Amino acid sequence: MSNSLDGYAVLITGGSTDLGLSHARVLGGRGAKIAITDFKQDNLDRAKAELQRDGVDALCLMADNRVVAEVQTAVAKAETEFGKVDVLVNNAGITGMMKPIEEIDEAFFDSLFDTHVKGAFFAVQAVVTGMKRRKFGRIINTGSPFAMVGSRDESL
Repeated sequence: MSNSLDGYAVLITGGSTDLGLSHARVLGGRGAKIAITDFKQDNLDRAKAELQRDGVDALCLMADNRVVAEVQTAVAKAETEFGKVDVLVNNAGITGMMKPIEEIDEAFFDSLFDTHVKGAFFAVQAVVTGMKRRKFGRIINTGSPFAMVGSRDESL
């Protein structure tokens, strides 16, 4: 069995983070075409440079996971560039910024929910039509280690 991912196209949301970069390095290093998203251009620029040093050429796409239209646009750009998206890695995430639960207000909670749940859902929705048409696709949803261990001052 080959470990090659030549010919596969991967979109990683939140791809400029440590975990997202790790996914991009591994999958790109095995030959997959890589697209990453982030909502800050500086993060994308830094990630692109790091990935290039590791021999991975990534398509870097500005997209805020909390904004459905931006998620849809990023998927459409990746599909246009690569002809398809075979693998979606829902990796975008934010934390409670070390706030106790009593200090999380509704606006911040909405930002957390929109990033983790709404953004992931609409990214899946955006790629699934092409995956169904091709009768192939993989969707990977990552989570924070805090889901398993928590922290005294970390609410979400």
